[in-house]
Amino acid sequence: MALTTAQLIAQSQAMIAQTQAQGSAPFAGSSYDTGFGGTPAASSSQQATLQAQIAAIQAQVAPLQQQLSVAQQTGLSGSQQIPEALMANPQQYLADWKVSQTKIPEPDTSTYEGMIAKIKSEIASGEKTSAQIDKELADLQDQYDTTKKKWYDLSTGDNKLDIEAKRAELETKYGAQTQEYFAKRNADLAQVEALQKNYNATVAARDLTLSGERERVAPMEFIGKRMDRIERDANIRLNQMSADINTKLGVMEAQRGNFMDAQTLINQAVSDYTAQYKWQYDVTKDYMDINYTQIQNLKSEQRDILSNVTNLALKTYELKLNQTTTIGDLILKYPTAGIKISDSIEEATRKASIVAAQQEIAQTTSGSSSGGTSGGGTTSVKSVFTQTQSNKGAANAGVSFEDFAALDDFTKNIFINGMTEINKVKKSIDEAVAANEDPTAIEKEISDGSDPAPIKDFLVKYLWSITQRPSATSTTTQNTSKWYAPWTWGGTQM
Repeated sequence: MALTTAQLIAQSQAMIAQTQAQGSAPFAGSSYDTGFGGTPAASSSQQATLQAQIAAIQAQVAPLQQQLSVAQQTGLSGSQQIPEALMANPQQYLADWKVSQTKIPEPDTSTYEGMIAKIKSEIASGEKTSAQIDKELADLQDQYDTTKKKWYDLSTGDNKLDIEAKRAELETKYGAQTQEYFAKRNADLAQVEALQKNYNATVAARDLTLSGERERVAPMEFIGKRMDRIERDANIRLNQMSADINTKLGVMEAQRGNFMDAQTLINQAVSDYTAQYKWQYDVTKDYMDINYTQIQNLKSEQRDILSNVTNLALKTYELKLNQTTTIGDLILKYPTAGIKISDSIEEATRKASIVAAQQEIAQTTSGSSSGGTSGGGTTSVKSVFTQTQSNKGAANAGVSFEDFAALDDFTKNIFINGMTEINKVKKSIDEAVAANEDPTAIEKEISDGSDPAPIKDFLVKYLWSITQRPSATSTTTQNTSKWYAPWTWGGTQM
């Protein structure tokens, strides 16, 4: 008859009490009873009998205590029945339970939830700026209608107000994106929110099913296995859905030139999509670790089979991780190709090659129409950054728009989206100079760093804007600089 945890505790305590009582009981009624209330020492044969009885009870208590310990370790409550497998072999039950706890994790949604909130904030701010531009254009139109003479062009005789030109001028002035830009962002965001809605519905369905299983009248071992399977299957789907959401957002950010956030999102998509393969390896590895002693006692052929299973699971995970990482890189490089994180390598490569060929044609056409170049008549592919972003980057870099346009996209992205990191380094320079550290040593550390040359030039220029270069004959004693360390931007050069 199956016992509950509470019954097992009670039975164990009763047997322990019996053992204690047996060990302290007097030998009343024996031939050694004096009748005067005293209890003489027992004979050696009686002592041996008593010790045998105590040992027998203790032998019964020991497995009960082991079963109780395993029941408590595996989280069984007092009202739950002890599974038959636990009663039969507590050690094996505990080992199997530990392996069962190696679960496919529910996806970390903080990455894409944070990006969705960021995009919504960006759109709200952009729409507010657009409303301001619309108001100023309306005021201009009213002013033009009132005094057309102000807009009269003596050279052409044109007295029309070019509203679109004025809009473009104001968008540049306020650093605003175009209306088309926000229309596309809203449309893309709607697709992401539809995916998120499906994700949340899957979570709700999983939780409802698990709740129903908890109410089922059945052995706890049976219910536990069913719940593990339900949770595992649901989390596999959730990880795939999360991968799709992160991929969509990564594409959105790559298309607007925000490579750092795009890289973070694609990395999370890769992690989500390969979660089930990592779980399969973790389960086999944990099984081998937990059952190490028993496995070592097997025949060599049996040990080899188990080892091969673990190695196969590891190689499968590593292969899938490498393939998915390669696909993620293609998504970042060709964000307009429509590549999915679930595509095969062949399909992803095919889609990427189509876009690459289109870009090559565009390069050749652009080079031919502009009269050719010394390098073979082609020019670079059109930058992924908008005019407004490029204006912002040039202003941050302190260079002309033409000089900024000549930079590679990775460096442009730092000046456009990475000024927070640059400002941190500038602050470190301020502190180093304030501490009277040797500015030439600071310059050397910047120049020896691994950051792009334009970034290093920018920081060196800033350094000498806040301190004077020491003269060749200067003997001032200064501290040796130890402040600078290159940073990782988190983006990829396209």
